[in-house]
Amino acid sequence: MYTDGKIVRWDDAKGFGFARAKNTDKDIFVHISEFEPCEYRPVVNQQIRFLLEVSEDGKLRAQSILFCGKKLQKKARKRGFLVPLVLLVFIAFIIINTINGKLPALVGYYYLFLSGITYVTFKWDKRAAQQGDWRISERALQLQSLLGGWPGAWYAQANLRHKSQKGSFKWLFYLTVLINLGGLGWLFTEQGNILVHSLAINFKYHLLGLFSYFDFIQFWWWKLNTYLSSF
Repeated sequence: MYTDGKIVRWDDAKGFGFARAKNTDKDIFVHISEFEPCEYRPVVNQQIRFLLEVSEDGKLRAQSILFCGKKLQKKARKRGFLVPLVLLVFIAFIIINTINGKLPALVGYYYLFLSGITYVTFKWDKRAAQQGDWRISERALQLQSLLGGWPGAWYAQANLRHKSQKGSFKWLFYLTVLINLGGLGWLFTEQGNILVHSLAINFKYHLLGLFSYFDFIQFWWWKLNTYLSSF
């Protein structure tokens, strides 16, 4: 049976809050995942209708939540095309300069790997915020962006809507992007170009050595199996 009530506290960044049913002063836990798909966001004083559940520890929780009455929150903003466009331009820049030999392919792989790690980190932190679990510090998130994971961080902010509204975090993030791009620009100087190509050659050398080591183990493993099967 559905119960009518309204939201009395709401943290949009964390995705949860509390509501109260009519004629009661007990707080009822409300989570964003329990809302039916809708173009509106929850907000304080929004009238809702929900199924009331009592958890094992005796706390009240709202399920299958519906908006009712006048919608107080504006429609969620549509995700713009600016962030994907900038990222596509950056990817094209890396690819073109790799083809022209100005950058080793290792630079592109580095950005791809670190951006993937950073995106997963943002997603992990958002889920932790929603569930009230241990959070990843903002310093760690900004450090990943500074080291080269900013494409993944920027896409995560736009796609996951995480850390996208906090002004202080965004300005510091933009600063890490500029510093990282400055470092990337230095790689096009004579000293930077020599350094990055020497690092790429050394990395390739050690990687080939690692593969050779695996081949060595595989060869002697085959020899051992052949020897043992002869008995």
